[in-house]
Amino acid sequence: MFTTIKLYTFLALMLCSITAFCQATNYSQGLNAYQDKRYNDAIEFLTDAVNNDKYEISGKELSTAYTYLAVLQVAQLRENLDRYSIEQIRENSGKFKTAIAMMRKGIEFENKKLGLKTAQRILIFASMKSASILLDSIVKIDPQTDGEHLVEMVQFMTQEFADLEKISSNNWELLDMFGKAYYYMGDKEKALSKFKTSREIFSTLKIKPLSKLHLENYELSCRYLYEQKNNPESLSLMLTEGIIYARKLVADQNDEQMSEFLALSRRENRLNQLKAKLSNGK
Repeated sequence: MFTTIKLYTFLALMLCSITAFCQATNYSQGLNAYQDKRYNDAIEFLTDAVNNDKYEISGKELSTAYTYLAVLQVAQLRENLDRYSIEQIRENSGKFKTAIAMMRKGIEFENKKLGLKTAQRILIFASMKSASILLDSIVKIDPQTDGEHLVEMVQFMTQEFADLEKISSNNWELLDMFGKAYYYMGDKEKALSKFKTSREIFSTLKIKPLSKLHLENYELSCRYLYEQKNNPESLSLMLTEGIIYARKLVADQNDEQMSEFLALSRRENRLNQLKAKLSNGK
């Protein structure tokens, strides 16, 4: 019995030693590949080095591995940034999610000497651009004739970029995108929740950007609350905020943007009409 226990202990120690050796080897090979500009090999080796529940390499090495992985994933996505299309984004399914996950780990274990800030900004920009392309496609899908495709597209978008909030704090714009996607899919309760959180974050900003997407947050939220007719006080306040915000957008247009000026004016008028109906008890 004692001999059996010693054998199991020895095997366990051997397994740990082999795991540690493999992780260290993968880390070294990944670093060498990175320095030789063999980036695909670097991703493969470094992924193997960190892809273990028990980290057998040092904290500094782990930090370096995650930082390089994050930077490499971002570099791959950046290559085609100017040519992004709905087809390309779908073909690269999972790549944004993986890059965001690596960036989260990179930030968690960050090696300050290597730096992640530039790669982090690029990843956020690329992700937001791609999410915007997906959203533009989503709103063109007819829920009556192509409902399954609509649901599938919204799920793809929200799953691919779900963790972006964790590397891009206070991202009201992403929440507006998710809210709009859920609204067009028909999940209006979830949409309203995203819109509400977006407005809460937006209200804390010292400088409040002018955004047609954020105006749509007000429009869709007010429309839904008006249809429900269960909280007129809250709706009245939201309409007032939305009208003020719409006026700022209208006032920001110059003489060369007449079509945009007219479109935004119509959106402001719709909010005013909704408020008049509410005041008249309709």
